[in-house]
Amino acid sequence: MPVVEKEIEIQAPFEKVFQIAKDVEDYSQFIPSIKSVRILEEEGNRRITEWVGRVEELGRTITWKEEDFWDEERGECRFRSLEGDFNKYEGIWLFQKKGDTTLVSLRIEYEMNIPLIGALLQGLIRRKVEESARDMLEGLKERCELEEV
Repeated sequence: MPVVEKEIEIQAPFEKVFQIAKDVEDYSQFIPSIKSVRILEEEGNRRITEWVGRVEELGRTITWKEEDFWDEERGECRFRSLEGDFNKYEGIWLFQKKGDTTLVSLRIEYEMNIPLIGALLQGLIRRKVEESARDMLEGLKERCELEEV
């Protein structure tokens, strides 16, 4: 099962970074690979979200519903897909205080099988998941470091 791991240091306090990361419906404003995110259900730390991502090379979008568990005390968000284009999509965001900055790590384990031509596209899919993870972290960094909350 492919795994993508990325991290970035953000020049902003933990509380600010965590709150902006948790505001997933704004992701499409600062992450190019995300077309939209919508919160469908929310109860306590648990959310069900609906995601639409862009895959320019395939001329299409990919969609999935995801279950997220946000835990500010532990500085993490665990997520997993419930349905959609991914056979498996799960992982964790980790937020760690480092003085006045925040270290954010993102780990994604995924599987996407497309009948007939799937094997030919596995390299492209991996590259797109890596780009998406990088875009999420860089977009979050830019948003946190520029925005007054």
